[in-house]
Amino acid sequence: MTKLEADSIYTTIALPTDRTETTQEMVGDRVYVSTKSVISNEAREWISSLIDTCPEVRDAYQQQFISAYSEGLYTLVSAMEDGAYSYSKDNPYTNAAFVVTIESMDNDRTSCTVDVTAKIKEALLLHNGYKLPEGSLHFSYQYFSEDELKAADLVIGGSYLVFGTDYADSSLSLKQDLATSLKIPISEIDWNDLNYDTTEIVNNLTEHGRDTSDIVALLGYKDGYITITSSMLEEFTSVRMSVQNPANFLMGGYTLTHTDGTSETVAASEEEIKAVTLPTIVRLITDIDTFLSSEKGKLWRETLEQYKITNQSVPVLGTDFLESVFEFHQNKAVITSGRSFTKDEYSGDKVCIISDALALANSLQINDTIPLTFYQGYQSYLEKSYNPPADVYSPSVGFSTESEPYKIIGIYRQSNLWADTSYTFTPNTIFVPNKAITCEAYTDNTGIFYTLVLKNGSIDKMKAYEEAQGYKDILYYYDQGYTGIKDTLTDYLSTTSVLSMVGIITWVAMLILFFALYVTRMKQSAGMMLSLGSGRKKTLIHILTSILMLVLIAAVISGIIGYALLDSIIDYVYSNTSSHTAINTSFSASITSDTSSVVGLTVQKLPQISVAVAVVQFIIFAFVIWAYGHIITKKKPLALMNHKEN
Repeated sequence: MTKLEADSIYTTIALPTDRTETTQEMVGDRVYVSTKSVISNEAREWISSLIDTCPEVRDAYQQQFISAYSEGLYTLVSAMEDGAYSYSKDNPYTNAAFVVTIESMDNDRTSCTVDVTAKIKEALLLHNGYKLPEGSLHFSYQYFSEDELKAADLVIGGSYLVFGTDYADSSLSLKQDLATSLKIPISEIDWNDLNYDTTEIVNNLTEHGRDTSDIVALLGYKDGYITITSSMLEEFTSVRMSVQNPANFLMGGYTLTHTDGTSETVAASEEEIKAVTLPTIVRLITDIDTFLSSEKGKLWRETLEQYKITNQSVPVLGTDFLESVFEFHQNKAVITSGRSFTKDEYSGDKVCIISDALALANSLQINDTIPLTFYQGYQSYLEKSYNPPADVYSPSVGFSTESEPYKIIGIYRQSNLWADTSYTFTPNTIFVPNKAITCEAYTDNTGIFYTLVLKNGSIDKMKAYEEAQGYKDILYYYDQGYTGIKDTLTDYLSTTSVLSMVGIITWVAMLILFFALYVTRMKQSAGMMLSLGSGRKKTLIHILTSILMLVLIAAVISGIIGYALLDSIIDYVYSNTSSHTAINTSFSASITSDTSSVVGLTVQKLPQISVAVAVVQFIIFAFVIWAYGHIITKKKPLALMNHKEN
C-alpha cells in the first residue's frame, strides 16, 4: 500500500457533537425542564464556516431528509427481530385501530384518564410487522372535558371503535425481558408452558425465607422454570396504547417563541386544529362497515387511509458523499451487493441504496425499481437528529412530488439494525443522491445531517484550531485508523526516498568515474586516427563501437544481476528499517463484507525494472559518448594528442 493509496481509502471526518445539557426554568409555580445541544448558535455558524476558513477541511457534506410513500411496500419494525423490540423505535408505525368490547375500566377524574381493558374483536389498522393480538387491549383514554367523556359513552360490555398511538406489544416485551434474563432464545418462551400449580415451589421458597405472596404461576422452559407474578400475568397476550386527540392541546392556544427569546400565547386557527385532529373512541350502534360509510365515520375513514399510507412510507436521506455518513464511514453499514453512487449519479440520477432487511421483506434485488412519492409531514419527529423515521403523512399537506421509479444500485447491511445512538438510521432508510430530491427537504448542521471531511492526518491540527477559536470538544473526529498507519507509511516512504537517492548518487558517481578513467583517454586515440587521415566519421564510429561494447556488456550483466537479486535486497533493507509488517484497515473504505481487515505491508517489487534501467543506462551512455565523440572529432589532431602530456 502506498501513501497515495492510503489517502484514497482512508477518509477523516469531523461530526458536530451530540452532547446535550439540561436546564430548568421557573414559569409561575411550575418548573420546566428542557434539553438542548451544547453547541451554541454561534458555534454552529463557526462550524458551517470551516469549509471556507480552515485549510485542514477538504469539504463539507450536508444530508437531506424527506419522507417517501411507496405503495405496497412492507416497512420494518423492531418487533420483527428477536431481542430488538422497543415500541419507541417503531415510530411512525405505532398507530392502531381496533373494534373492541370493553371488559373493565377505571376512571381517574383527577388526571382525566380512563384505564380500559377490552377484548379485541377486529383489527382495522395495525402494522404488518406486528402479530394480531390474541388477548386483551389495555388503553388509557385521556379526555379534556366532561362533555368529551360523556360523548364517548363508555360502558362495560359495549362495542367500540378505538384509535390509539404508541401501540406496544406488552406480551412481546415480557417475552424479550424473560429471554434476556434467562439467556435463552425468545423462541423458547411459550405461554402454553404456564403452570398454575405453585404449591410445591411456594412451600420450598417459603422455607428458605423468600416472599411468595405475589407468585401466581410457573413458566417452564428448557432448563427449568421461572416464577410469574400477578403483574407479569397481566401482560400475557396483551397489548397497550394511548388514546387521545392531540388537537385538544391546541384549544387553549400554543406558545410561540420568537428569535429574540421572547414568547407569547397564540390562538390556533381552525386549519391548524383540523390538521392534527384524530379520532379517539366511538360506540358502535351498527356494524363497522355501516359506521365507516356514514357521515360520522368520515374522520375515521380519512384517518385509517392516512395511517395506511404512513405504514408504507420510509425515511429517505439524500447525500453527496455516502461514505461520509458515520455508519458507512465506520463500516457499521457496508454495501454487500451492488455498489455506491458514482460521481455522475450524484448529479441527480434516480437511483437508490436500500438495506438488505428492506430488500428481503419486499423481494427486491439490484436493478429493480422502487416507486417513491416524497412528502413532508405536518408534524415531524425530527426533534432528534439521529434515527430519523418517516413523518406521519398529512392529508392537509399532501404529497410534494409525483411517484417516480428509483433504480436500486446497492444494498447495505447494518451491524445493528435498531441501534438507537447518535448518527444512526433505521433499516427502513433509503439513500439517494441529494439532487434526486426535487422538493423542499429538511436538513441541519448537526447529527447525521452534517459531516466535515478533513485532510488525513490533520486531527491534531484541527483540535488545536478549535481550541484557538475558543471552542472545545464540539466536534468528534474519526479517521478510520489512519493515525495508526501514518507513521508506518512515513517510515516506508522515508526508506524508499533514501534508497532512491543513494541509487541515483551512486549511478552518477559511476558515470563520472567511467568518463574520468576511460572515455577521456580516447582523445589521444582519436587524435592519432585523425592525423593518419581516417576521417571524422570513421573516428567517431571507432570511439562508439569500442566504448559501447564495454557499456553493453556491463548493462547486460547489471540487468541480470539486478533481476535476480532485487527482491532479496529490498526485503533485507525494509526488514531492517521498519518494524511494521501489517496495518489494520477495519474502518477504512477498503473493507467490505468479504475482505480481511488486516493488510500486509509489502513493498511493490518489480524485478523487470532492473532490465529497463539497464536499457535506459545503455541509451544514456550511448548518447553521452556520441556527443562527447562528436565534440572531440572536431578538434585538431595535435591538440588531442597533446592531451596526455598535459
